[in-house]
Amino acid sequence: PGPPAALSSPMAFLLPALLTPSSRQIVDNTPLSWAELPPELLTATGCQVALTQAPDDGSGRGDRLSPVLGSRWIFIRSLHNGTSRYFVSSAFERDIVSWAAVQSTWNANSRDVISLFLPKSETGAHIRGLMHQFSIHPKPGMPLRASRYRTKIKVRSGVAGAQLPGAARADADGTVEVAVDGVMCMKMVDLDTAFVFIEYVRDEVSPAS
Repeated sequence: PGPPAALSSPMAFLLPALLTPSSRQIVDNTPLSWAELPPELLTATGCQVALTQAPDDGSGRGDRLSPVLGSRWIFIRSLHNGTSRYFVSSAFERDIVSWAAVQSTWNANSRDVISLFLPKSETGAHIRGLMHQFSIHPKPGMPLRASRYRTKIKVRSGVAGAQLPGAARADADGTVEVAVDGVMCMKMVDLDTAFVFIEYVRDEVSPAS
């Protein structure tokens, strides 16, 4: 017989992972590499892209092959047995927030990682997006479907789009709120492992597939 229904729910491991302080978890300070992402997740989000040899900067970050993502703002979180790791695209790191800032925020456990780039007003939209992904992927092994929603993110001043109509000063740190489409997709690998993909698409940029 299979596991009890309560243990077969994605929330059986995701909820404790989200609520347990990082000080009581095993912390993995290596970036999530592109090679670790499930191919079906990349297909569902239009990310079957070419790879290029990454320069060796001596940091030991990720694998030696980097995806050619251009100006796409992509943020990916993996959860495995309560441990979170992150991938951010080069454009996300340049225009929004660095992987190092994401990882140090997770390690410090003093604020939500998403608060680094989501205004407080957009927390609800983010949570609704996650809940929708739970509803269409209630168990591991299901075909993946990306969902789209309107939201705003904080970008560094001077980024293309930060001067568009509707953009507004967000914080004293000089970031600017920009209206975007959020494209989200969740991959439940098993009862211990999941990936959450989010791409933020600017209004003047063609949406991802």
